[in-house]
Amino acid sequence: MLNDELTLRKLEILCSFVRTGSLTRTAEELHLSSVSIHKALHSLESGIDCPLFVKEGRQLKALPAALYLAEASADLLSDVDRILKKTRAKAGVESGQIRLGSMYSLTANIIPRIIMGTKIRRPDLDVDLFLGSNEDLMKRLTEGTVDAVVIAVPSQNLPEGVQAVPLFEDQLYLASSKGNKPTQTDIDLSEYQTKNFLLFKMALPLPLDSMRPFSWQDLSPM
Repeated sequence: MLNDELTLRKLEILCSFVRTGSLTRTAEELHLSSVSIHKALHSLESGIDCPLFVKEGRQLKALPAALYLAEASADLLSDVDRILKKTRAKAGVESGQIRLGSMYSLTANIIPRIIMGTKIRRPDLDVDLFLGSNEDLMKRLTEGTVDAVVIAVPSQNLPEGVQAVPLFEDQLYLASSKGNKPTQTDIDLSEYQTKNFLLFKMALPLPLDSMRPFSWQDLSPM
């Protein structure tokens, strides 16, 4: 049952105390006094009405119940932070941070240029970069754990509410050995039906695009 003794601030103090293992270090981390930290933890224990700590000499030790509460509270505080950021975004209030997701292959050139351009226009904006596969980043975006992603966007079946802004377009090329060199500019893939192909793995962003020219001619690459 919720009561006045249970607050998000006290849960934040608990998480810090469990992480640091010290009243002094918790006080330093949260810019509070050790007395305030001790009072908050004692008040939290009273509000939950179950033992969370035990004294060992002059030290305060977290019991298993406190460890569980701290772990669960960390997820709760993260959710609350995400909700508040989305609320501010709905109200048109800008945040000082953006969580940007990117494929690994774009970090050599594209992403540094995007971040540099963003910092020039918004020097006060902090950019947190998350790397992953196309599928992983799209999942993060729909879950709200990142604010924007730079990926190879599928031409269809975008999740509801996701807006795609094209940054650039790339092309697919057929690379062949000299012995199988095309005789014309326009490639007829049926002429290569018995040849072995090296294509993108399904974990990479472009496998469906590389398969599409074959599907147009009802072909299956070997």
